[in-house]
Amino acid sequence: MRALSLLECFGPGRSRLSLSQLARSSALPLSTAHRLVQDLAAWGALERDEDGRYRIGARLRQVASMADHDVPLSRHALPLMSDLAQRTGHTVLLAVLQGTGIVFLEHVIGSKAPFRPRPEPHLILTTAAGLLLSAHADAATLGRILEEHLPPAAPPGTSLPDAAALGRELARIRRDGHSSTSRSTHPYYTAVAAPIRTAPGAPVIAALSEVGVAAHADPRGRDAPMSPAACLAAAAGITAALSGS
Repeated sequence: MRALSLLECFGPGRSRLSLSQLARSSALPLSTAHRLVQDLAAWGALERDEDGRYRIGARLRQVASMADHDVPLSRHALPLMSDLAQRTGHTVLLAVLQGTGIVFLEHVIGSKAPFRPRPEPHLILTTAAGLLLSAHADAATLGRILEEHLPPAAPPGTSLPDAAALGRELARIRRDGHSSTSRSTHPYYTAVAAPIRTAPGAPVIAALSEVGVAAHADPRGRDAPMSPAACLAAAAGITAALSGS
């Protein structure tokens, strides 16, 4: 509870506070405030700026954003996800960032690609949805994602890219407006992902991902080549629904 009293110190006109200001405002001893601030900063609830003052951290803002948007997000997304899965036969996923990992809020299983997402947040850099969310994360969050999930040199034969290749891929995703990958956690599948926002031009809050059978796993060509067009259209529809809600 004492840590929460530190967070309550922030408000309009009080977005950046020094350690001494936090201690005074929370009526905590300076040593106690210092220890709690360090714990909050380590988790990502607070960030220290170049002047040594503290502000609300990216991870806490992200958690608050998820709490605000998860219910209407799922409500507006599921009808369009179901339609996309029915038309394409692909599995459709709805994903958000949680800390430095990825969480799948909803999924609709397709008839041609019965992929089921694995509840493993650390797979963020090996999925189309995770790459898209990483590409649109704020600088602090992206830095923590890379620090926690990208080794200095990816071992040979793994699905992780090196830092330079990943940087180019994230830049391409921001430029093209979607992600795609055959470097999934299952070699049988390939995927594309498109951004979902609360309104056109607003920050990305979620990723819509379409998962199909990889070409090498479908020698008879029964499945159409994966294209981002349908996924982008569905994601735009969800954004429009959110902006009008």
